[in-house]
Amino acid sequence: MFPAAALALLLQATPAQVERIRWVANPRTANGTWVADPSHHLRDSTIALLNAEIGALERRTGAEIAVVVVDSTSGLEPFDFALAIHRGWGVGKTGRDNGVVLLWVPTQRAVQISVGYGLEGAIPDRRAGRIRDEEIFPAFRRGEFDAAVLAGVRALATAAHADSGGTRQGFTPRIQQGGGEGAEREERGTGALGWIASAVALVGAGIGGTLGFRRWRRRRPRDCPNGHGKMRLLDERADDVKLDEASRLEEQLHSVDWDVWVCDSCGETLRIPYKKLISSYSSCPKCRRRTLKSTTKTLVAATTSHGGRQRVTSTCRNCDYTATTERATPRLSSSSSSSGRSSGGGGGSSFGGGSAGGGGAGGRY
Repeated sequence: MFPAAALALLLQATPAQVERIRWVANPRTANGTWVADPSHHLRDSTIALLNAEIGALERRTGAEIAVVVVDSTSGLEPFDFALAIHRGWGVGKTGRDNGVVLLWVPTQRAVQISVGYGLEGAIPDRRAGRIRDEEIFPAFRRGEFDAAVLAGVRALATAAHADSGGTRQGFTPRIQQGGGEGAEREERGTGALGWIASAVALVGAGIGGTLGFRRWRRRRPRDCPNGHGKMRLLDERADDVKLDEASRLEEQLHSVDWDVWVCDSCGETLRIPYKKLISSYSSCPKCRRRTLKSTTKTLVAATTSHGGRQRVTSTCRNCDYTATTERATPRLSSSSSSSGRSSGGGGGSSFGGGSAGGGGAGGRY
């Protein structure tokens, strides 16, 4: 019981993630649909088709697909933004994690597919990548944006429907309603303090193990591709000489940390980038460097009676790329001031309470 509960904590959206996505209105809460497109990139007829087909899929199989089209990812990479949406809104059913998020960011020419654990058997990373490459990207490159999103959703729905009879279960715990007197005694016997202590210990061990593995994987000795044995890792001061100007800028902005390995025998050089887990910079759609800074200005504040509007200005520190877009923000719910969350933040969403662990595929077209 404890491992499952602790793992469920790891698969929940963090408060920081919820804050980053709260400006995007949860379509299930807002109007009972499946598509969030605050800047109106998709035609109304396309949205109607998507809602009808996703709704039919959910009624037949229980699987859920959220389509999200935004011009800003709040400084996050598309992968992180899609995962935050998936977890924050709870896409998929509790205990089955059979949800998918299809994220399209037109300003970044980016697409990200986030697949819940319960569907990873039907939509492994390789198949998600094939759907991206064969169904979505070709239409995007032709400028057929509505057709691209429709084709992607239909391919994902087909895969999810084929797996509807499977037994693969998700990580999020099932919630038993009306467990009876015996269940109440068992719950009391477990003890809230014991549950919390066990969950915290397991989460801490999991985080420590993950960080340790990442450190080992990064620092493990590298072999010279020319057969001269082990290469040498340069220190931070020495590796700057081996980096180009854009790479040095990424390090100065603390968005990417570069490791440089050299072979003392032949001079072969290996440069490996490691993206910072937390950074206010994202990838520039022009130069592909993680040097894009976005700032947001509120033009019209949202109230409980109407939505608002924000202007997002994105500027690259490495090249001359700059872009300014406007986005709609949802109106405030009457309980937002007391609950501390809006309809975009999850928790009280009308998706099924599922989650995801990072499976799927993404890229730029």
